[in-house]
Amino acid sequence: MLRSMTGFGAASGESGRYRIGVTARSVNHRNLDLSIRLPPSLREVESEIRGILQSRVSRGHVDITVEVESVHTPASGLRVDRALLAELMDISRSLVGGDESLAPLGVGDLLRVPGVLEVRSRKEEWVAEDRKLLLSVVEEALVQLVEARETEGAALVELLNRGLGDLAGLADQLTEGRGEAIAELETNLRKRVAQLLEGVPLDEARLAQEVAHLVDRSDVTEEIGRLLAHLDHAGEVLADDGPVGKRLDFLMQEVQRELNTLGAKCRDMAMSRVVVDGKSVCEQVREQVQNVE
Repeated sequence: MLRSMTGFGAASGESGRYRIGVTARSVNHRNLDLSIRLPPSLREVESEIRGILQSRVSRGHVDITVEVESVHTPASGLRVDRALLAELMDISRSLVGGDESLAPLGVGDLLRVPGVLEVRSRKEEWVAEDRKLLLSVVEEALVQLVEARETEGAALVELLNRGLGDLAGLADQLTEGRGEAIAELETNLRKRVAQLLEGVPLDEARLAQEVAHLVDRSDVTEEIGRLLAHLDHAGEVLADDGPVGKRLDFLMQEVQRELNTLGAKCRDMAMSRVVVDGKSVCEQVREQVQNVE
């Protein structure tokens, strides 16, 4: 199934110790680009999360955010820097000296000085069961992400098939108009030569040579054939399994190249308009292809 590179997934889980939430977002990118945000204490599981991502997603910029919260209020403890407290008390008494109007700072005042009193939280250790829960929540979030990419991919298939069909229809118009364009080319050349010669008889052999030369320079049979072949190939790629975005992008570049060549060679106004329409449709298809995994 064709996938888009845009999607979102979220999952959460809870044990008796931790509450874990994971969000996964992805957008377009030429290759696979992973960004994983983890609490500093869980950096050792980043490689495992990266491996899970690489097994499920092959292209796009993917952001994974992991949030971990302790279910229970962590135990805490107090630490007093007694040496610093004693030094501050000595300084306070020395500043007061024998002045009875001043009183040295009390212990309560000194404890407000930064660094004297420190509150330390005693965090629970991360164990194997917590690691297992984290990875399962990551898996669930990625399942949702992939489902979202597949849903948008199904819509993309319809748009791309419609665009390829429109391009094939325009190519058929070019094929049908090719014969008329050649006949019109010969007619116009005869008129121009007759006007230039002003009644002098035409050299039919020479005129035939000039017509053949112009027809050869303006013949677009090969370009139309290659254009149709690229469109057929793109339709086959759309039906393939697995990542096809880069292949489709390359094929649409080839389609654009053939249309540019057709535009340069076409001398018929009606065919030129068809080529312009084809370029417009091709650009729309290429924009959609940029979002295919």
